[in-house]
This record gives sequence, structure tokens and C-alpha cells, in this order.
Amino acid sequence: MRNWIAVLLLSMIPCISRGQNQTYYQYKTDEATLVFFDKNLSRYIPHMIRMYQKGKALHEQIWTSDSIYQPEAPLLLLADWEDDGNGGASPLPRSFIQIGMAPLNMSYYINPSSERYSQLFKHEYTHIVMTDKYNCRDLNWRRFFGTKVDTGKSQPISALWSYLSVPRWYSPRWYHEGIACFMETWLGGGVGRALGGYDEMYFRSIIDGGDKLYSVVGLETEGSTKDFQVGANAYLYGTRFVNYLTRTYGYEKMIQFYNRTADSRTFFGKQFKKVYGQSLRKVWDDWKEDEKKHQEANIAAIRQFPITKTKPLTKEPLGSVSPFVYDPATQKAYAAMNAPGDFAHMTEIDLQTGEQKRLNDIYGIQLYDPAFVALDRKGQRLIYTTNNSKMRGLEIYDIRQKKVVKKKKYQRIGNIVYDNIHDCLYGLFSNGGTQLIVRLDRDLENPEVIYAFPFGVSVFRRRYQSRRQMAVIHQSGRQRRAHPSAVQYRRTG
Repeated sequence: MRNWIAVLLLSMIPCISRGQNQTYYQYKTDEATLVFFDKNLSRYIPHMIRMYQKGKALHEQIWTSDSIYQPEAPLLLLADWEDDGNGGASPLPRSFIQIGMAPLNMSYYINPSSERYSQLFKHEYTHIVMTDKYNCRDLNWRRFFGTKVDTGKSQPISALWSYLSVPRWYSPRWYHEGIACFMETWLGGGVGRALGGYDEMYFRSIIDGGDKLYSVVGLETEGSTKDFQVGANAYLYGTRFVNYLTRTYGYEKMIQFYNRTADSRTFFGKQFKKVYGQSLRKVWDDWKEDEKKHQEANIAAIRQFPITKTKPLTKEPLGSVSPFVYDPATQKAYAAMNAPGDFAHMTEIDLQTGEQKRLNDIYGIQLYDPAFVALDRKGQRLIYTTNNSKMRGLEIYDIRQKKVVKKKKYQRIGNIVYDNIHDCLYGLFSNGGTQLIVRLDRDLENPEVIYAFPFGVSVFRRRYQSRRQMAVIHQSGRQRRAHPSAVQYRRTG
């Protein structure tokens, strides 16, 4: 019996090895190596290379035009593994930039629609030049070790060797994200998170509520612990602080603080004191006081005008909340919610009493809009998205039966709305960097493409004006897809 088991296991080895193979595609230039897994993305390679070259050229004018630094050709990974686009970068073990092809989620976000890849490269290449750039001392350590040293859990001493070869990589997250958000805005003509309305609203609400801003140490301790939005505080505080440094002490000093030059200090804190003549903690406290005065003036200006009276729907804070769907027959509202210390879930709110009722947990939420929700009023069913931070699925929750009656994985459909007249679901389908309007029947079957938006267009950053085109989008199915060349649009604020 044991011999038969051994033979069976050995016979399975070729099958296992074949199952682990992954086909990938590669495009090399002198400046970068571009890798992707979906051959359909190959048509976008010239555009992506141009966007990378544009971002790199702008950074070279600022950081590397007068130094010994010769950047290595990074590995650029084009990924279509999520329905909301993003980016990432690392200098270890080699320079690496990942670009998510999907349109960006526009919740509280400032980003140009047609130039989103350009802005992503401006942001992510900032991380590369900030962490990979070396002076003579760093270069000598890299030559001594033969490479940039990555850290290994089994070898704790590797952290020291890694710090010697890439010292600026070992800085707090606000330090990295602050300059990256600043540069994406500076190099993007003022379009970016450094001048975003959400940041202004965030800090204004803190001051209006009488809460305290985090200290530079508190941001990395308490600020990280309470940050249920996975690092958003680092972006918010870092960007605001870099803005303050630039406005108060000038752009040149800010660049000097971040730049790795022959006479710069290895540790970012010592470099700060060398440039500004004050400790980082002191200037951070100055910024906090300046921010408080700025927001108090904003609040005073707002209070000169009457504020619309509101009635709270609930007594307790809800956390991150999806857009509500409302049933006028029952006077109840439904939404996906995510709050610290609790699982994300669907909630029913009785608008007459304010009573909340937890319906069902949701797997896989995202930062600001936890999920997308639609309501079938006649069937008393909630349809909502799952696995929202990757490739979205759909679930149907029957309100009367109090249970999930259907699940569908990897549908890649978001921004859903239910047509209660024709008993069908509409949504935006994401694939290969483009978005399509699709329609599904009441059982989430028989998907039908209604309209395909051109590559590069993010739906919520454009307003389509042509009557002819709007007729195409709203046709019931006789014309299932319009050619991108027929699109007529204009930019709006």
C-alpha cells in the first residue's frame, strides 16, 4: 500500500510543476525592463514607456543632474490584479516599480484622468530616487558587499548592512510619502494630493473637533495604530508637513533636505537639522501650531454664514461608509460600513428611529468606500461587491430570508446600481486599464456590454456631452458597443 502511495505521489510531480509555471512577457530598453503577464497589455507598452521616461527626465533635472549617481534600469511591472489602480516602489533588492493598470478610485482623490500613468510614475519614481540615490560613501558600501543588501529574517545583522547601502530607505513612511505626493503635484502642474481638498477637510475637522495633531513620534506610534485606513495618516501628515517646509523655508531648502549628496548626512533627522538649523521635532511642532491657526481662520470664515440644519441618522460614528441605498416603502437605508475594532458589514438603518441592524459581514473591503451596494426594492434584495481590494465579486443578500442567496467571484464589476423598472443590474467592469458599462439580469447572469470607454478615461473625471453618445450609452442593447472614436467629451472640474 505504501509503495502505491509513493508511486502516486511521484507521478503527480510533473503535474504540480506544470501548474506552477507562469507565462510572462518582457520588453527591455536601456532605461527599464518592463514585465507583464497579460499579452493584451502589450498594446500599451509604448505609452507606458513614454510615461516612465517623462517622469524620470523631470526627476533628473531636480535630483541627479549634478551628482555621481547613475540610476540602474528598474524593473517595471504592469499588473492588472486589482479593479482600482495603484502603484508601488522599492529599491531592494533592485529598483522596482509596480503600476496597476485599472483606473484609480476617485474617493477623495485628486488625479488627472488621461494622464494617470504619468502621475503614477512621477510619484513612484520619487521613491526610487529618494531611496536608491547614493553618494560616495553609500557607493563604496555597495561595492564592498557587491550589491544593495536586502534584509533577511534569518539574518538580523543584515539590517545593518542594508542600512549602510541604502540608508534613506530606512526612514518613516511620512518622510517618503510626503515628498512623493508633493512631487506628483509639483511636476503635475498643481494637480495632485498636495493640493487636494480632502487633506484640507481632514485637518479642519481635527481642529474643529478639538482634537490634537500627532507629534512626529506619535504619528509613528499611536497614529499608525489608530490608522485603520492602512497608512493614510502617513500620506496626510507627510504631505502637509512638506508643504509647510516649502512655504515657510523655501523650495530649495526642502530639496536640500531630501537630496542625497556628497555632504549630506546619512540619517534623515541629522540632515534635517543640518539644513534647517533646528530639530525635526521643533519644526514639526511649529507646523502643528501653524496648521491650527490656519484651520481656525477657515472655520471662522465658514461660521460667518448660516449652516444648513441637519438631523443625525445615528448616534454613534459609523466609520467608512459606502453610498447609501434607500427604500422609501420601508423608510430604511442600507450601506456597507467599516470601523476600527469591527468586521466590515452590511447595515440597515431605520430612518424613523435611528436603530441600526447588522445584516451580514463583507469579505474584502477598501479604504474609503468599503464596498458598492445596490437595492432591489421589489425583491427585497441587497447586491454588494466583495473582495474590493482585488478583483471584485458580487453577493446577493435576501433581506426577508436574512441570508446570502448567491455568490459570484471575480466579476470585476463595481459602482453598481439596480434598475427596479427593468429588473437588472448595471455596473462598471474593469479590465486591462479600461472601463465598460455592463448589464446583468436579476440573477447576475448573462452579462452584456453596453458601452466601452476609451483607454485612459476614468469615468468620474469626465462628463460626456454629446446627445448622440448619451443615446448610445442608454440604448437597451441594440448597439452593444460604441467605437471609442465616436466619443465626444470635454474636461470638467
